[in-house]
Amino acid sequence: MSATKRTSSRTPSSHVGLAVLFEQINRAIYPDRGPQVIQPAQWSLLRYFARANRLNRTVGRVAKYFGITKGPASRAVTALERRALLTSIPNPDDGRSALYSLTQKGRETLQTDPIERLAEAIAELPKGDRAALQRALFSISDHLSRDRDSDMGADTQNG
Repeated sequence: MSATKRTSSRTPSSHVGLAVLFEQINRAIYPDRGPQVIQPAQWSLLRYFARANRLNRTVGRVAKYFGITKGPASRAVTALERRALLTSIPNPDDGRSALYSLTQKGRETLQTDPIERLAEAIAELPKGDRAALQRALFSISDHLSRDRDSDMGADTQNG
């Protein structure tokens, strides 16, 4: 399903308003912009490498986790390596790939992760609201994942 098929004049404006609010929240999490600033996707990668076990610290695993191809995953990892936030060693299990780890600078950078502001705001919600938010976000995520998966299926059938 293409983006134009998903966007419909039948979508109530209140729903579009909520979607715009999500977009505004995302921008508020990452207020700083520019080439010298860590971008939202790069923050996601830093968080990934902070949690990933040894086997999942390759470009291929990053690509699979984020649902992207290896090219963009490789460029993103390389950008963090150039900033000295990641370091790499040859993968002893597969000589064609590298294993990546956070550097000390990467770990220190994560101490200022802007996503913490959102986590703090969520933590301040009453317990029932947090539970409702969790259910709603899982439902939205599932819906968007199904759309993405069906788009990918159409792309492979058409191309």
